[in-house]
Amino acid sequence: MARETDIILNNFPCDTPYRYINEILEADTDHIVGKYHYKVDEYFYQGHFKGNPITPGAILLETMAQIGLLAFGMYLSLDENNEYQDEFYLVSSEIRFNKIVKPNTGVIVHSEKIFYKHKKLKCNVTMQDEHGTIISKGIMSGMSNKGS
Repeated sequence: MARETDIILNNFPCDTPYRYINEILEADTDHIVGKYHYKVDEYFYQGHFKGNPITPGAILLETMAQIGLLAFGMYLSLDENNEYQDEFYLVSSEIRFNKIVKPNTGVIVHSEKIFYKHKKLKCNVTMQDEHGTIISKGIMSGMSNKGS
């Protein structure tokens, strides 16, 4: 797995300051687990909210999509030469948020495949903090922008 996850991270299409994946902890054809640590100096904390910074829900959703759909889709589409054939983009989500995330918090995203066919990926995705408390969870769907 180390080689495949290195390929994914080295070729990940998002970059700083919009990359929300530090490491892939596990990956197979049924699931992926990855993590990200929200640093105190992230650009979005400057104005969200004055004197009481919290991670915007859109950023939490993006983190879940980058790990649970994009990285997972890249892993699932690796060919025999360890080259990925697809890049997945979020097309729909039904996510429930249970907890706010403060600066300097690490999160772990678990994504389990519901289905992957015809360049479409649908997953159950859960985000937890480093203590195992569920921050958000729900269903995300994505599709590839590459040929059919």
